[in-house]
Amino acid sequence: VLAQSAQDFQWSGEMGADQTLEIKGVNGPITVERAAGSEVVVSAEAVGRRSDPSTVRIEMIEHDEGRTFCAVYPSPEGERENYCGVGSAGRMNTSRNDVEVRFRVELPPGVAFVGTTVNGGIEALGLDNDVSVSTVNGDVEVETDGFAGRAETVNGSIDVRMGRFEPTGDMSFETVNGSIRLDLPDDADAD
Repeated sequence: VLAQSAQDFQWSGEMGADQTLEIKGVNGPITVERAAGSEVVVSAEAVGRRSDPSTVRIEMIEHDEGRTFCAVYPSPEGERENYCGVGSAGRMNTSRNDVEVRFRVELPPGVAFVGTTVNGGIEALGLDNDVSVSTVNGDVEVETDGFAGRAETVNGSIDVRMGRFEPTGDMSFETVNGSIRLDLPDDADAD
């Protein structure tokens, strides 16, 4: 596990086309764009008004399916330890911590992307990747030549354009307070 301060964090490296890059934030947006080369680049900037940005760290877990990057906040006193985990694993409690971690990702074609945050929008534009994203408070915008199987928010709108449709794949596009706009490929047979 790589762990480093979230202030001016940067990592770059190669990932296989069959792998997934996962970003797990709490406070702050996630922006994803197509990489100019073949390397994945993950950068983060931490800013805070009352809380100290240097107390938040970025952890990276390398696993068989790819890499997971998490913004890990200091654990509140008397509570269980915060930690990074793959998929639904991990603990991310930010009690009374206003640090915002802004993730920026450059992604080469073929590497799947999974992104989650709580307070921030997710923008994944100009991609050729499979994409799955969710937030609670923020808009979601996805534009990919790949398959976008999931885009979810509670307070925000969803705008998805995908170039490839997988009729056997599960799809979910959900919001509570906002609109949903889908642009599917011409060969999509869906209701």
